[in-house]
Amino acid sequence: MSNYAYIDDLFLLRFPGGLDDEEFNELGKKHRSSDKILDTIKNDVDLNSFILEDDYHINKNIETITKLVTKSSMISVFEKVTFKKYIADKKIQATFLKALYEMLTNLNENTMSEFVGVLNLKNAELNKRVATWPLVTFFLVYFNDNNEIFIKPSTIKKLGKLLEYDIKYESIPNYMTYTNIKKMIMDYKKQSILVKNESNLMVQAIMYCALEL
Repeated sequence: MSNYAYIDDLFLLRFPGGLDDEEFNELGKKHRSSDKILDTIKNDVDLNSFILEDDYHINKNIETITKLVTKSSMISVFEKVTFKKYIADKKIQATFLKALYEMLTNLNENTMSEFVGVLNLKNAELNKRVATWPLVTFFLVYFNDNNEIFIKPSTIKKLGKLLEYDIKYESIPNYMTYTNIKKMIMDYKKQSILVKNESNLMVQAIMYCALEL
């Protein structure tokens, strides 16, 4: 049995009904904010407006982004508080939106590094690191949930150990670690009997639930 098949088996041991299992769907209701966030991004967010520097578009986009982060069940309360303090500074809002736009439209080592750098501009003032893995990858996966992934460090490290996969983890978000983890998730998605046609959010939900057995 491959390690990937083992994850399927762990999930099915906990939820015999698979993705239609009543207990699994009840558990999913705790994260129902995900659907609302995806709907908001689809219907109310114009990504191209992120690079417009007039007050109207900056204020509108910052308000929307703040609401999205606040609604998420995947980001901790402490991360939300820190981000809200960070994004309230009008001096960095246009720079933040432009860096976010660049990462979302052309994800690579440079654009991710630039976005992380912009997030960390106020670290000394806030006495906290703003650019955490959950926050950075929240934007990636929700703006492109079929191609990108979400990273919760503690869980991802457990998955790497279970799958005997060297994710080359680094605590500061970076493109190399991200692509290594993404490959691990995509390899599972290709081989799993459960999730081949599911979004990456669902794929990771199944992997995480299997770990909690």
